[in-house]
Amino acid sequence: MTFAMIRRLAPLALCAAALAGATAAKADVEWTVDGIFDDGATLHGVFDLNQYGDFSSYDMNTSAGPVIGPIEYTLHGAGAQSWTWPSKVEFEIGYTTTLHLEFTDNLTPAEANNPIVIGPSFECITSYSCFNLQNGPTRYLVSGSAVGRTIPDDLGNGNGGNAVPEPASWALMIVGFGMAGGLLRARRQTILA
Repeated sequence: MTFAMIRRLAPLALCAAALAGATAAKADVEWTVDGIFDDGATLHGVFDLNQYGDFSSYDMNTSAGPVIGPIEYTLHGAGAQSWTWPSKVEFEIGYTTTLHLEFTDNLTPAEANNPIVIGPSFECITSYSCFNLQNGPTRYLVSGSAVGRTIPDDLGNGNGGNAVPEPASWALMIVGFGMAGGLLRARRQTILA
């Protein structure tokens, strides 16, 4: 194979690699959570994490206990805020009520059972994200777990929606198409000369 042939095939190889990488995106995961607090109240709800580890939706509910009443945390609720780490999620209502959950395993891949870390997982009612847990009513989870499932796309392929190329794949495709266009232009100018 000559250098000229390799130079002509390089852009096509880059485009093929980018397209192959486009289907390797992580799947979206839906988690169903159940737990019990130390005051006898219960936790139940669902949250979805997209391929980047961000919420696509959530609806978490806690039942009433002796001190803290029933609370619903929804993505579109008034004052709703939330964040995720690899194994932690937090749902918040306007800096006053917080539901903080820590799990044994990473939340990005789906699992049949992902236990809640007992004690660090809590719900509290106080000011500014429950920064000081002693300043308001707080209850801790004494048991619980989440069951994760991969969310199938429209075709049932389980890749959490249509496969969208990652940013690196887009960059490879753009470079490949640019090189292909540049080679075609150079070839046309050579033929015309």
